[in-house]
Amino acid sequence: MKASRWILSIVSIMALALLLNGCSPEPAAVTEPVSVTTEPVPITDDNIDVRVVVTRDFGRQVLLDATIEVAPGCSSLAALEQVTDVTTAYGGGFVDSINGLRSQYSGGQAEQYDWLVYFNGIQSKTGALDYTLRQDDVQRWDFRHWSFRISVPAIVGDFPEPFLHGYAGRVKPTIIVYDGGFEQDAEAVEDALLGLGVADVSSQPISELGDDDKRNANLIIIGYSGGEMLTEMNGVWNRLGFFARFEDGMLDIYTGTGEKVGRYGPGTGIIQATQSPWNPRGTAACENVVWMVSGTDAAGIEAAAQALATRSSELQHAFAVVVTGGEIIRVP
Repeated sequence: MKASRWILSIVSIMALALLLNGCSPEPAAVTEPVSVTTEPVPITDDNIDVRVVVTRDFGRQVLLDATIEVAPGCSSLAALEQVTDVTTAYGGGFVDSINGLRSQYSGGQAEQYDWLVYFNGIQSKTGALDYTLRQDDVQRWDFRHWSFRISVPAIVGDFPEPFLHGYAGRVKPTIIVYDGGFEQDAEAVEDALLGLGVADVSSQPISELGDDDKRNANLIIIGYSGGEMLTEMNGVWNRLGFFARFEDGMLDIYTGTGEKVGRYGPGTGIIQATQSPWNPRGTAACENVVWMVSGTDAAGIEAAAQALATRSSELQHAFAVVVTGGEIIRVP
């Protein structure tokens, strides 16, 4: 019986490593943290600029935000090592600590913290050694509690990513779909994205969205929480990695550890992101995202849409935001 439990524990740890910072651990993994220095790729005239962001507690504390030059073919790990002190585990692909801030696996739920990596606002499906950076990529490492949400498939805090550069160089078209009455808000968001360099962006009524675009495009949905698509998303909010959901016409907000800490009423909007639940390859495919721009009523929806169109700098580093009373509040 003890042997069976030991095997189960080892399997659980390996599975957790896969879910956390995107690496696939090897059978003969190194479980103790070790310092790793990857071979630097020589800088050439073709070097590229990338942004390295290190935060903690769902982006609430910014530890590093630097744009650096790296050579073509540079891995995410090599770029991270250029500006921080890194130790790894599980054969070198799993980041265990950054600048001395180390993963915590034991001691109960309160100490379940780890580093999770995002590329252009999308939670990675691959490890830092295996992701090749491209011009203007944003790699974000966030040290956060994970017992309530191991997976948060996408965040809003790297806007205009992923609409601008996508994931691993693959950029999906962006379609802003809207309920009746929000056409001007959709056009304002479209203009903002175009102004930020997003090339393939359009807007249309939600009723005109085709099945192929629903499955394969990036979507920004501006509409009522009771609409068909947003109702479906709200119903599976746990699977989509949300920290806010609609209940009885109100918007409930949860902490990073799963406690409900707020309930908002009329005039409240929400901007939150996930990977597409309609992609046949699932919400970890790292292909396309869906952003929910909604609210408790029409005023809340308009407030959220206008915040996205005109106050996007206030979204920086946030996982999601509530818009109420003219304020933008980070969630969780």
